Amino acid sequence: MIINIDKSKKGIIRLKYDVKVNGKLKYHSKSNILLPYNKTDIYDLNKNRVLKVLDERTNSKFLNFNLTFKASNYQFKSDSFLEHNLFYQSKKISFFPQKGHLISIFLNNQQIGYFDKNKKTRFKGNKFIIEIIDNIIPEEILIGCVLAYDLKFYSNRDIILIYDPGFTSIKPLKKHNANWKENIKNV
Repeated sequence: MIINIDKSKKGIIRLKYDVKVNGKLKYHSKSNILLPYNKTDIYDLNKNRVLKVLDERTNSKFLNFNLTFKASNYQFKSDSFLEHNLFYQSKKISFFPQKGHLISIFLNNQQIGYFDKNKKTRFKGNKFIIEIIDNIIPEEILIGCVLAYDLKFYSNRDIILIYDPGFTSIKPLKKHNANWKENIKNV
């Protein structure tokens, strides 16, 4: 599955996200960057809310988001910049930042996908791409994780930066495998 997220500024203080899944527009999201906490809701094209993304406001520099999906809550959090975890049902899905903006996604020590962000912003907007094997987690929750990451680490920086190289001196805990699709076993 391939998910593309186009982020743009709507006015001075609002972010807008348009989300395509396998090339087809499926979701929209808007967020206010001046709120004292990070929050966004994701809507389908019929304007039904499908996911709520809310920062738990721990004053931490790390991720600590609650994702509400189909009346259930899931945690997307981290204790460092080197690993972020989503707890979905009985699964722990780990996100490992690499150099630049690439983040590899793992389930049980096996890479199942990645997401990446462009380095050069265009008119204060960004593009994200997510590639992951189907049916591991609902696409809405995965989109929520990327938006939470963006809200925590990029929403205010994008206002002033035109070029963002990402992490330049990081040593990843788990290295990205460019041939990850060929190595997929039963997950």
